[in-house]
Amino acid sequence: MVLVSVVVPVYNVQDFLEKCVKSIKAQTYQELEIILVDDGSTDCSNEMCDKFAQEDSRIRVIHKKNGGLSDARNVGAGLAAGKYLFFLDSDDYVDSRLVEKAVGAAEKFDSDIVYFDYKRLEPNGDVEVCDCNLPEMCPISLKTNPELMLQTLSVCAKLFRRDFFTKTGLFFPVGYRYEDLGTIPKLVLTADCVVYLREPLYYYMIREGSITTGTEDEKNYSHRKKMVEGVLDYYREKGQFETFHRELEYLTFYNMYFIPAREMIYHDRKSPYVKKCRDLTVKLFPGFRKNPYIKNMGRKEKVQFWILEKRQFWMMNVLSWARKQSDKMRRR
Repeated sequence: MVLVSVVVPVYNVQDFLEKCVKSIKAQTYQELEIILVDDGSTDCSNEMCDKFAQEDSRIRVIHKKNGGLSDARNVGAGLAAGKYLFFLDSDDYVDSRLVEKAVGAAEKFDSDIVYFDYKRLEPNGDVEVCDCNLPEMCPISLKTNPELMLQTLSVCAKLFRRDFFTKTGLFFPVGYRYEDLGTIPKLVLTADCVVYLREPLYYYMIREGSITTGTEDEKNYSHRKKMVEGVLDYYREKGQFETFHRELEYLTFYNMYFIPAREMIYHDRKSPYVKKCRDLTVKLFPGFRKNPYIKNMGRKEKVQFWILEKRQFWMMNVLSWARKQSDKMRRR
Protein backbone atom coordinates (compact mmCIF):
# COMPACT_ATOMS: atom_id res chain seq x y z
CA MET A 1 0.00 0.00 0.00
CA VAL A 2 1.22 3.50 -0.85
CA LEU A 3 1.44 6.19 1.82
CA VAL A 4 -1.14 8.99 1.82
CA SER A 5 -0.44 12.29 3.60
CA VAL A 6 -3.44 13.99 5.19
CA VAL A 7 -2.83 17.65 6.00
CA VAL A 8 -5.19 19.19 8.57
CA PRO A 9 -4.78 22.93 9.38
CA VAL A 10 -6.01 23.54 12.92
CA TYR A 11 -7.08 26.84 14.43
CA ASN A 12 -9.48 27.22 17.37
CA VAL A 13 -11.72 24.29 16.47
CA GLN A 14 -11.90 22.47 19.80
CA ASP A 15 -15.60 21.69 19.29
CA PHE A 16 -15.05 20.02 15.90
CA LEU A 17 -11.51 18.64 15.91
CA GLU A 18 -12.17 15.29 17.55
CA LYS A 19 -14.83 14.33 15.00
CA CYS A 20 -12.53 15.39 12.18
CA VAL A 21 -9.55 13.36 13.41
CA LYS A 22 -11.68 10.33 14.24
CA SER A 23 -13.01 10.28 10.68
CA ILE A 24 -9.45 10.06 9.36
CA LYS A 25 -8.35 7.44 11.86
CA ALA A 26 -11.39 5.35 10.88
CA GLN A 27 -10.41 5.16 7.20
CA THR A 28 -10.60 1.72 5.62
CA TYR A 29 -7.26 2.64 4.03
CA GLN A 30 -4.80 2.70 6.93
CA GLU A 31 -1.44 3.59 5.32
CA LEU A 32 -1.61 7.23 6.37
CA GLU A 33 0.46 10.00 7.84
CA ILE A 34 -1.77 12.58 9.48
CA ILE A 35 -0.17 16.02 9.77
CA LEU A 36 -1.99 18.31 12.19
CA VAL A 37 -0.74 21.88 11.70
CA ASP A 38 -1.71 23.90 14.78
CA ASP A 39 -1.79 27.46 13.47
CA GLY A 40 -1.35 29.20 16.81
CA SER A 41 -4.64 28.10 18.37
CA THR A 42 -5.68 29.95 21.53
CA ASP A 43 -8.29 27.42 22.69
CA CYS A 44 -7.71 23.77 23.59
CA SER A 45 -7.05 22.67 20.00
CA ASN A 46 -3.27 22.58 20.44
CA GLU A 47 -3.50 20.31 23.48
CA MET A 48 -5.97 18.07 21.68
CA CYS A 49 -3.54 17.69 18.77
CA ASP A 50 -0.78 16.53 21.11
CA LYS A 51 -3.14 14.06 22.75
CA PHE A 52 -4.13 12.60 19.38
CA ALA A 53 -0.45 12.17 18.48
CA GLN A 54 0.20 10.27 21.70
CA GLU A 55 -2.64 7.89 20.88
CA ASP A 56 -1.73 7.20 17.23
CA SER A 57 1.82 6.98 15.85
CA ARG A 58 0.59 8.01 12.40
CA ILE A 59 -0.24 11.49 13.70
CA ARG A 60 2.37 14.23 13.59
CA VAL A 61 1.78 17.66 15.13
CA ILE A 62 3.32 20.93 14.01
CA HIS A 63 2.85 23.94 16.29
CA LYS A 64 3.44 27.26 14.55
CA LYS A 65 2.72 30.95 14.84
CA ASN A 66 -0.62 31.96 13.37
CA GLY A 67 -0.28 32.58 9.65
CA GLY A 68 -3.69 31.68 8.30
CA LEU A 69 -5.21 28.72 6.49
CA SER A 70 -3.03 28.95 3.37
CA ASP A 71 0.18 29.14 5.38
CA ALA A 72 -0.81 26.11 7.47
CA ARG A 73 -1.62 24.11 4.34
CA ASN A 74 1.68 25.08 2.73
CA VAL A 75 3.63 24.03 5.82
CA GLY A 76 1.85 20.69 5.97
CA ALA A 77 2.30 20.00 2.26
CA GLY A 78 6.00 20.82 2.55
CA LEU A 79 6.44 18.20 5.27
CA ALA A 80 4.36 15.48 3.59
CA ALA A 81 6.08 12.26 2.53
CA GLY A 82 3.20 10.30 0.99
CA LYS A 83 2.66 9.49 -2.66
CA TYR A 84 -0.70 11.23 -2.41
CA LEU A 85 -1.78 14.41 -0.65
CA PHE A 86 -5.18 15.16 0.83
CA PHE A 87 -6.24 18.38 2.56
CA LEU A 88 -8.93 18.24 5.25
CA ASP A 89 -10.28 21.29 7.06
CA SER A 90 -10.42 20.71 10.80
CA ASP A 91 -14.12 21.56 11.22
CA ASP A 92 -15.12 19.06 8.53
CA TYR A 93 -15.09 15.25 8.42
CA VAL A 94 -14.96 12.50 5.81
CA ASP A 95 -16.51 9.19 4.79
CA SER A 96 -14.52 6.20 6.04
CA ARG A 97 -13.99 5.02 2.45
CA LEU A 98 -12.70 8.29 1.03
CA VAL A 99 -8.97 7.54 0.92
CA GLU A 100 -9.44 3.96 -0.26
CA LYS A 101 -11.71 4.98 -3.13
CA ALA A 102 -9.65 8.02 -4.16
CA VAL A 103 -6.34 6.14 -4.09
CA GLY A 104 -7.90 3.28 -6.05
CA ALA A 105 -8.96 5.69 -8.80
CA ALA A 106 -5.61 7.48 -8.77
CA GLU A 107 -3.64 4.23 -9.06
CA LYS A 108 -5.88 2.81 -11.77
CA PHE A 109 -5.47 5.82 -14.07
CA ASP A 110 -2.13 7.21 -12.82
CA SER A 111 -3.93 10.50 -12.27
CA ASP A 112 -2.57 13.80 -10.99
CA ILE A 113 -5.86 14.77 -9.32
CA VAL A 114 -8.92 12.80 -8.23
CA TYR A 115 -12.16 14.75 -7.87
CA PHE A 116 -15.05 13.55 -5.71
CA ASP A 117 -18.35 14.99 -4.50
CA TYR A 118 -19.07 16.49 -1.10
CA LYS A 119 -22.03 17.20 1.12
CA ARG A 120 -22.61 20.75 2.28
CA LEU A 121 -24.08 20.72 5.79
CA GLU A 122 -25.95 23.90 6.73
CA PRO A 123 -26.42 25.07 10.36
CA ASN A 124 -30.20 24.59 10.00
CA GLY A 125 -29.76 20.92 9.15
CA ASP A 126 -30.12 21.21 5.38
CA VAL A 127 -27.84 18.96 3.33
CA GLU A 128 -26.83 19.71 -0.25
CA VAL A 129 -24.86 17.26 -2.39
CA CYS A 130 -22.36 19.17 -4.50
CA ASP A 131 -21.38 17.15 -7.53
CA CYS A 132 -19.56 17.73 -10.82
CA ASN A 133 -20.69 17.76 -14.42
CA LEU A 134 -17.90 15.46 -15.60
CA PRO A 135 -17.55 11.97 -17.08
CA GLU A 136 -16.96 9.35 -14.40
CA MET A 137 -13.95 7.10 -13.86
CA CYS A 138 -12.04 7.90 -17.03
CA PRO A 139 -8.95 10.03 -17.68
CA ILE A 140 -9.75 13.64 -18.58
CA SER A 141 -7.90 16.95 -18.66
CA LEU A 142 -8.63 20.61 -19.25
CA LYS A 143 -7.76 20.11 -22.93
CA THR A 144 -10.33 17.35 -23.43
CA ASN A 145 -12.92 18.73 -21.01
CA PRO A 146 -12.63 22.54 -20.60
CA GLU A 147 -15.61 22.53 -18.21
CA LEU A 148 -13.25 20.94 -15.68
CA MET A 149 -12.16 24.46 -14.73
CA LEU A 150 -15.67 25.30 -13.59
CA GLN A 151 -16.29 22.34 -11.30
CA THR A 152 -15.93 22.51 -7.53
CA LEU A 153 -12.98 24.68 -6.56
CA SER A 154 -12.67 23.22 -3.07
CA VAL A 155 -9.17 21.80 -2.53
CA CYS A 156 -10.64 19.44 0.06
CA ALA A 157 -12.80 17.62 -2.49
CA LYS A 158 -9.70 16.29 -4.24
CA LEU A 159 -6.76 13.94 -3.86
CA PHE A 160 -3.44 15.07 -5.37
CA ARG A 161 -0.40 13.10 -6.43
CA ARG A 162 2.20 14.79 -4.25
CA ASP A 163 5.04 14.97 -6.79
CA PHE A 164 2.64 16.62 -9.25
CA PHE A 165 1.52 19.13 -6.62
CA THR A 166 5.12 19.91 -5.67
CA LYS A 167 6.51 20.18 -9.19
CA THR A 168 3.95 22.79 -10.21
CA GLY A 169 5.64 25.20 -7.81
CA LEU A 170 2.21 26.47 -6.84
CA PHE A 171 1.31 27.29 -3.25
CA PHE A 172 -1.76 28.55 -1.50
CA PRO A 173 -1.63 32.39 -1.41
CA VAL A 174 -0.84 33.42 2.16
CA GLY A 175 -2.86 36.22 3.72
CA TYR A 176 -5.88 35.91 1.44
CA ARG A 177 -9.32 34.39 1.58
CA TYR A 178 -10.67 32.36 -1.35
CA GLU A 179 -7.31 30.62 -1.64
CA ASP A 180 -8.87 27.68 -3.47
CA LEU A 181 -10.18 30.03 -6.16
CA GLY A 182 -6.65 31.31 -6.65
CA THR A 183 -5.05 27.85 -6.74
CA ILE A 184 -7.26 25.12 -8.24
CA PRO A 185 -7.68 26.64 -11.76
CA LYS A 186 -3.88 26.83 -12.01
CA LEU A 187 -3.38 23.24 -10.88
CA VAL A 188 -6.03 22.00 -13.31
CA LEU A 189 -4.22 23.65 -16.23
CA THR A 190 -1.04 21.80 -15.28
CA ALA A 191 -2.63 18.36 -14.73
CA ASP A 192 -2.27 15.76 -17.50
CA CYS A 193 -4.81 13.37 -16.02
CA VAL A 194 -7.83 13.99 -13.78
CA VAL A 195 -10.34 11.36 -12.64
CA TYR A 196 -13.79 11.99 -11.19
CA LEU A 197 -15.54 9.83 -8.58
CA ARG A 198 -19.28 10.51 -8.51
CA GLU A 199 -19.78 9.89 -4.81
CA PRO A 200 -20.07 12.34 -1.86
CA LEU A 201 -17.15 11.40 0.38
CA TYR A 202 -16.43 14.72 2.12
CA TYR A 203 -18.66 16.54 4.62
CA TYR A 204 -18.29 20.31 4.51
CA MET A 205 -19.61 22.05 7.61
CA ILE A 206 -21.03 25.56 7.25
CA ARG A 207 -20.83 27.10 10.68
CA GLU A 208 -21.67 30.50 12.06
CA GLY A 209 -18.60 32.70 12.28
CA SER A 210 -16.44 30.66 9.89
CA ILE A 211 -14.05 32.70 7.73
CA THR A 212 -16.11 32.03 4.60
CA THR A 213 -19.43 33.37 5.88
CA GLY A 214 -18.50 36.84 7.16
CA THR A 215 -19.95 40.14 5.94
CA GLU A 216 -16.76 42.14 5.42
CA ASP A 217 -17.57 43.35 1.93
CA GLU A 218 -14.44 45.40 1.30
CA LYS A 219 -12.02 42.64 2.30
CA ASN A 220 -13.99 39.93 0.51
CA TYR A 221 -14.08 42.03 -2.66
CA SER A 222 -10.36 42.81 -2.65
CA HIS A 223 -9.39 39.20 -1.89
CA ARG A 224 -11.63 37.80 -4.63
CA LYS A 225 -10.21 40.37 -7.05
CA LYS A 226 -6.66 39.33 -6.19
CA MET A 227 -7.41 35.63 -6.69
CA VAL A 228 -9.31 36.06 -9.98
CA GLU A 229 -6.76 38.40 -11.51
CA GLY A 230 -3.98 36.04 -10.44
CA VAL A 231 -5.64 33.17 -12.31
CA LEU A 232 -6.14 35.29 -15.44
CA ASP A 233 -2.50 36.41 -15.35
CA TYR A 234 -1.35 32.80 -14.93
CA TYR A 235 -3.26 31.69 -18.04
CA ARG A 236 -1.83 34.62 -19.99
CA GLU A 237 1.69 33.68 -18.91
CA LYS A 238 1.12 30.10 -20.06
CA GLY A 239 -0.31 31.25 -23.39
CA GLN A 240 -3.68 29.66 -22.62
CA PHE A 241 -5.89 32.69 -22.05
CA GLU A 242 -7.55 32.67 -25.46
CA THR A 243 -7.81 28.86 -25.52
CA PHE A 244 -9.90 28.88 -22.36
CA HIS A 245 -11.44 32.35 -22.75
CA ARG A 246 -15.04 31.14 -22.29
CA GLU A 247 -14.18 29.21 -19.13
CA LEU A 248 -12.15 32.06 -17.63
CA GLU A 249 -14.94 34.49 -18.46
CA TYR A 250 -17.52 32.36 -16.66
CA LEU A 251 -15.13 31.68 -13.76
CA THR A 252 -14.77 35.45 -13.34
CA PHE A 253 -18.49 36.14 -13.67
CA TYR A 254 -19.46 33.44 -11.20
CA ASN A 255 -16.81 34.12 -8.53
CA MET A 256 -16.31 37.86 -8.93
CA TYR A 257 -19.90 38.96 -9.56
CA PHE A 258 -22.64 36.38 -9.15
CA ILE A 259 -21.65 34.72 -5.86
CA PRO A 260 -20.32 37.75 -3.93
CA ALA A 261 -23.09 40.10 -5.11
CA ARG A 262 -25.71 37.57 -4.09
CA GLU A 263 -24.12 37.18 -0.66
CA MET A 264 -23.84 40.92 -0.11
CA ILE A 265 -27.48 41.58 -0.99
CA TYR A 266 -28.71 39.20 1.69
CA HIS A 267 -27.20 41.34 4.45
CA ASP A 268 -27.07 44.79 2.83
CA ARG A 269 -28.98 45.63 -0.33
CA LYS A 270 -27.23 49.02 -0.49
CA SER A 271 -23.69 47.68 -0.35
CA PRO A 272 -21.55 49.62 -2.87
CA TYR A 273 -19.54 46.48 -3.51
CA VAL A 274 -22.36 44.89 -5.48
CA LYS A 275 -21.77 47.50 -8.18
CA LYS A 276 -18.00 47.16 -7.82
CA CYS A 277 -18.22 43.41 -8.42
CA ARG A 278 -20.34 43.94 -11.52
CA ASP A 279 -18.13 46.76 -12.84
CA LEU A 280 -14.93 44.76 -12.42
CA THR A 281 -16.45 41.79 -14.25
CA VAL A 282 -17.48 44.08 -17.12
CA LYS A 283 -13.98 45.58 -17.19
CA LEU A 284 -12.30 42.17 -17.39
CA PHE A 285 -14.84 40.61 -19.77
CA PRO A 286 -17.11 43.21 -21.45
CA GLY A 287 -19.17 40.58 -23.25
CA PHE A 288 -19.62 38.15 -20.35
CA ARG A 289 -23.43 38.24 -20.53
CA LYS A 290 -23.30 36.26 -23.79
CA ASN A 291 -21.21 33.47 -22.27
CA PRO A 292 -22.77 30.07 -23.14
CA TYR A 293 -22.18 28.73 -19.64
CA ILE A 294 -24.51 31.42 -18.27
CA LYS A 295 -27.22 30.24 -20.64
CA ASN A 296 -26.84 26.74 -19.21
CA MET A 297 -27.26 27.75 -15.57
CA GLY A 298 -30.12 26.24 -13.59
CA ARG A 299 -33.47 28.00 -13.34
CA LYS A 300 -32.87 29.22 -9.78
CA GLU A 301 -29.53 30.79 -10.67
CA LYS A 302 -30.97 32.36 -13.81
CA VAL A 303 -33.66 34.04 -11.70
CA GLN A 304 -31.03 35.30 -9.26
CA PHE A 305 -28.91 36.62 -12.12
CA TRP A 306 -31.96 38.45 -13.53
CA ILE A 307 -32.54 40.04 -10.12
CA LEU A 308 -28.92 41.20 -9.98
CA GLU A 309 -29.01 42.62 -13.48
CA LYS A 310 -32.34 44.43 -12.94
CA ARG A 311 -31.24 45.69 -9.49
CA GLN A 312 -34.44 44.30 -7.98
CA PHE A 313 -32.53 43.30 -4.88
CA TRP A 314 -35.59 43.19 -2.64
CA MET A 315 -36.70 40.12 -4.56
CA MET A 316 -33.61 38.23 -3.39
CA ASN A 317 -34.69 38.75 0.21
CA VAL A 318 -38.21 37.59 -0.63
CA LEU A 319 -36.80 34.41 -2.16
CA SER A 320 -34.63 33.86 0.91
CA TRP A 321 -37.63 34.35 3.23
CA ALA A 322 -39.74 31.95 1.17
CA ARG A 323 -37.00 29.32 1.29
CA LYS A 324 -36.70 29.63 5.07
CA GLN A 325 -40.46 29.25 5.48
CA SER A 326 -40.39 26.18 3.26
CA ASP A 327 -37.57 24.73 5.37
CA LYS A 328 -39.59 25.25 8.56
CA MET A 329 -42.63 23.53 7.09
CA ARG A 330 -40.52 20.61 5.88
CA ARG A 331 -38.97 20.06 9.32
CA ARG A 332 -42.33 19.95 11.15
